[in-house]
Amino acid sequence: MQVAPATLTMQKIKFIRSGCCTVIGSFSPGDVATVHTSLAVHLVSQAMVAEFLPSTEQCVSRPEPPSVARSASLKPLALQRRQVVRQNAAAKAA
Repeated sequence: MQVAPATLTMQKIKFIRSGCCTVIGSFSPGDVATVHTSLAVHLVSQAMVAEFLPSTEQCVSRPEPPSVARSASLKPLALQRRQVVRQNAAAKAA
């Protein structure tokens, strides 16, 4: 039985302060982002680093599977380091 992927409700926000977030990275005043509604509410109401942009309609999107080339180039640095350490250990053992 297949289950349809969940849809995400997205909201556009405009940053009014500089900062960074683990979900979206660094941001500066004037940057615009489309983020999940719950993150938008947090950034606007609690962190007070952004404001909602007026939109005629809310964006609804489905998560897209990452392409192989993109996901390979965006590996976290820690994962790349672990792979290098393992390769070096295998080379020494051989």
